[in-house]
Amino acid sequence: MSKQAVVKKVKPYPFPAQVKLEAATLAGSVTKMTQQGLLIEVHGSSLQPGEKVELQFVTPVLHGAVTTAAVVVKVTSQLKGISLLELHFRSQTPEHMARINDFLIHTGQVRRS
Repeated sequence: MSKQAVVKKVKPYPFPAQVKLEAATLAGSVTKMTQQGLLIEVHGSSLQPGEKVELQFVTPVLHGAVTTAAVVVKVTSQLKGISLLELHFRSQTPEHMARINDFLIHTGQVRRS
């Protein structure tokens, strides 16, 4: 009898991330990510479009740590003080961009080139 390896499927979303501001750090949950940016839910945010922030997160599955600058593009208020932020990446290092691309490829969101 041959033994087959059990492969556990890991859901790519949501995963934790931190949004760093000048005076505070907001903990949030990334609900979607693309090569251009991501959507993140945070509690009690007063951020406005155009504001610059720093993002820190570790991609699930591949465990690639990413720290990058981002800009707030859109803020949508939801129930119970939760805001959905659309953030676009700014000035990423090639290493961090590769980690994001690897995550998107492994989750089937982007085709391998």
